[in-house]
Amino acid sequence: MKKSGATTNQEIIYMDSKRHVEETYTSNTLKYLSALYNNTRDIVCVFDKNGIVLDCNIKLLQLNNVSDKREIVGQPITRFLPQSQQQIFNKDLSLFLSGKKLTNEIREIIDGEGNHRYIELNVKPIYKENFEIDFILSMFRDVTTEVVSNKNLENQLTALEATSDSFWIWDLKDNHTRNKSLEQVLGFKPEELEDTVGNWFKLMHPLDRKKVERGIARHIESKGKIPYQVEIRYKNSKGGITYLLTRGKVVEWSSDGTPLKMIGTETDITATKVLNKVQEELIRQNETFEHVLESTMAGYWDWNIKDNIQYLSPTFKAMFGYKDHEMKNAVESWHKIVHPDDLPKLINLYNEHIRTKGKVPYNIQTRFFHKNGSVIWVLSNGKVIEWDKEGNPIRMVGSNIDITNLINLAKSNEDLERFAYLASHDLQEPLRTIKDFIQIFKEEYGSKIGVDGKSYLEFIENSSERMTQLITGLLDYSKVGKTSHKETVDLNRVLKNVLNDLNTSIKQKNAIVKTIDLPNVIGNEIELHSLFLNLIGNSLKFTTKEQIPNINITKGLHKGMLKINISDNGIGIPKDKLNTVFEIFKRLNNSQEFSGTGIGLSQCKKIVETHNGEIWCESEQGKGTTFSFTLQTA
Repeated sequence: MKKSGATTNQEIIYMDSKRHVEETYTSNTLKYLSALYNNTRDIVCVFDKNGIVLDCNIKLLQLNNVSDKREIVGQPITRFLPQSQQQIFNKDLSLFLSGKKLTNEIREIIDGEGNHRYIELNVKPIYKENFEIDFILSMFRDVTTEVVSNKNLENQLTALEATSDSFWIWDLKDNHTRNKSLEQVLGFKPEELEDTVGNWFKLMHPLDRKKVERGIARHIESKGKIPYQVEIRYKNSKGGITYLLTRGKVVEWSSDGTPLKMIGTETDITATKVLNKVQEELIRQNETFEHVLESTMAGYWDWNIKDNIQYLSPTFKAMFGYKDHEMKNAVESWHKIVHPDDLPKLINLYNEHIRTKGKVPYNIQTRFFHKNGSVIWVLSNGKVIEWDKEGNPIRMVGSNIDITNLINLAKSNEDLERFAYLASHDLQEPLRTIKDFIQIFKEEYGSKIGVDGKSYLEFIENSSERMTQLITGLLDYSKVGKTSHKETVDLNRVLKNVLNDLNTSIKQKNAIVKTIDLPNVIGNEIELHSLFLNLIGNSLKFTTKEQIPNINITKGLHKGMLKINISDNGIGIPKDKLNTVFEIFKRLNNSQEFSGTGIGLSQCKKIVETHNGEIWCESEQGKGTTFSFTLQTA
């Protein structure tokens, strides 16, 4: 028991920390750091080894609804954290003091409103002259948007990998499904069959329901390592049986490992069950597949394990700078160019894939050396597809994809930059392939597919074109700010070039564009050209057919910077949408009446912000819009 007047160890630590606050706060180091971190957008907190706050920036005050820094300084930092986060902080502090680096660490937290958020944590020790830790500098950044975007991207990529005849999404938490295309596969009209999990299970053959339940259970228990794939017999609208090959994957898990969302595909394989020519068709499809692979930049390989003979496609060799005849079709050929640190990992994964009879997937990122000496990152996927009676592997096939750009992009934290480059690198080529094959199909089978078939092809073709425009827009968006080079830019020259580019539209609409003399600014001329082109182009586009566009460009001052206004008499923007105009992919008008991707204004915002300026708009529906932005004069 504590005696009256006695002092506990915890109170001694607290009093020592209070004295340390008073001593440390006057140090030149802390004063210098304070001047720096008060100008950052991150939350910054300085505390001692006991977790007592020594200093913080205004962002932490705002987060805790505190106006006076003295209400926080000298207090344990855990006092300002939700109870659920205090244990995480104490664990991180203990790890840090024991020597663990905390750099770019992502932590999932629950904010005061009960929402899950993601925080990027960076912690740095500040040492005394005797190399003891004087105090600890920590920086927190809310990266919820980036993390959620990456998760959404993973969902989209998983869907793209498995896309086939019928696509489904199953919300396991609420037991809700979306499987509209399966209605068509089975021949039902939307009003004949409600899209629910219960209805799909009712249409399954009773024996297949058990297979489905076992397959899903094994997939979940293995955390996705065991693929979910099963053939299911469904009762179709005519009372007959339709055979479907169902594949799926859990793409979202809760923090405690509970599956939340599952997506997958269902392919109609009825024909393969009833037609005698199935083998001939499969051979033909395999030949087509090989021709398609040869025309892409994905390399593939086919290994006869028993005889140790391996075929390497020409694109496999080209990935590393070799012509077909320069690299022998043998395992030893690519072993020689694998990074020595990665070869043991490849061999170990192969052995594990064999030991588990394929349950452990052969899927790995590996470094290879290019012929020119550079390092190429490759995503290798493979699978043993043939075993002998004793369970020994006979044949294994796989593919290699160059992911060097993706690996490099993963090091960047720019909002959509990673996705944009991934899209431009990995999706444009398949889109071109789709378009080419559509043209070939129309030429060879156009007269045989009927009106509905032609309509479907036209829909696919138009969708491909819209996707191409979207990817191009994303690529342009991601390039903004890629160069840090800034120079003196003549805005009059930029404006003149933009009006020349828009000359045809201006003449077609009899538009009136009023300009003034503009000063020189510090910036990137190409990006500023894109900024003016987007804003003036929108003023020309968003008008009614009866209107003559009247565009007025003026200037002023705002917070010590040059302010430029671009006003028009167009259709205007509804008040309830003004706060979303700069969101990427946000379209405010009917796509049939006004074309676009929803990226232009987001790109404008990014350009202005990389020039350390602000951009905003004022609008009245039916009367016009004014976009204003600031730039630094030269």
